[in-house]
Amino acid sequence: MNPASRATTARELSSAPEQSRSQASAQTKLSLISRRWDFWLIGGASLPVWLLIVLLKGSARGAALQTVIFLSQVISVFIFYPHFYWTYRFAYGRGWSFTKQYWFQLLFVPTILLVIGATAFLTFKSTLARELFGLTTFVGLGQAITSGLITFMIYTIGWHHSKQTYGCLMAYAHFDGYSLDTKQRGLLRCTAYGFWIINIITQQSGGDRVGSFLNIPIYRLQLPSEVLSVSLVAFWSFLAYVGYQVVYRNWRDYQQLPSKNFLIPLVALTLWWVPPFYQPEFYLFFSTTFHALQYWPFAMRYEREKSGPSFRMSRLMIFNLIALIFGGFAFFVLPIGFDKLALTEAIRETGFFLAFSHAALNIHHYYLDNAIWRGRQSEMQNYILRKSTRAN
Repeated sequence: MNPASRATTARELSSAPEQSRSQASAQTKLSLISRRWDFWLIGGASLPVWLLIVLLKGSARGAALQTVIFLSQVISVFIFYPHFYWTYRFAYGRGWSFTKQYWFQLLFVPTILLVIGATAFLTFKSTLARELFGLTTFVGLGQAITSGLITFMIYTIGWHHSKQTYGCLMAYAHFDGYSLDTKQRGLLRCTAYGFWIINIITQQSGGDRVGSFLNIPIYRLQLPSEVLSVSLVAFWSFLAYVGYQVVYRNWRDYQQLPSKNFLIPLVALTLWWVPPFYQPEFYLFFSTTFHALQYWPFAMRYEREKSGPSFRMSRLMIFNLIALIFGGFAFFVLPIGFDKLALTEAIRETGFFLAFSHAALNIHHYYLDNAIWRGRQSEMQNYILRKSTRAN
């Protein structure tokens, strides 16, 4: 579905100041929390989970797999909601000047989403969807509009996740002093978009024509298998080319190899998203959960550096508790309550408010992250990219 856009956006962070190669080799390696914690949080923790799922798949081990999924769902609540809370805190907590500068993401997008929601609600049983477009799958026009919003969310989740992964790459290139010229950064940016495209193609290949999301029907493209095959050949070929241009060139010309922290976000995204490693039954939940976890070290570093000596971990835990409460109300308690109070039986039965809230909150989150994680912003330079003012 820009857990969460998030790490610094590709275009902006790629312009972070480059250190000379001689300085890079001599400097103390930087980190967000610590080099070890960063590795696990920005992708490493997802690898053993992916391996466990692959090993447990199959009827003989179904019970064990369901246990893993259940425990993961419980844990994900404590990861996912704080990651959303931080987005709104960082976006709307920077004052009116920031809101005016990024008015599109902070004002226009939520306004449009509210207009779409109101229109869908008021036309939920309208027969225009059938009369004009022949969409007999839907209860009415409003449900078709909601389906369209959900489809947009599904299509843009790849943009959001891959841009965050690119942000992690650029941040750790900066921390490591791993030199990237303009061409190399451009290739890595194209790789991020390649992940997005292959994610869409993989999701939309084969399967049923009509699926569902929280009881709302959604249409799929049902792309031919040949499209996926050709796309995978192109993707893996391009990834090999990027490896040559980035990893091999830096090793050949400057005797530099990327650190495991630089590589792990890319490895994790590949395992969860790209065939033959892709696990269609589990990828969306687990990749979203670990995407949200990837947000944590950046947000914690931001809070720690901004607070300075006054930073206390107990305060951060209070923020997380507030996030759990607000997240539960925003995603479930309030929309389910509105669905039950709805006068229209169709809305009560299909759960319009529940589906709309999930789609709208996720889409808005993508755009907010696109505004708040930009390398040229003074906050990013002072709180994320510079050497920490506190001991790790």
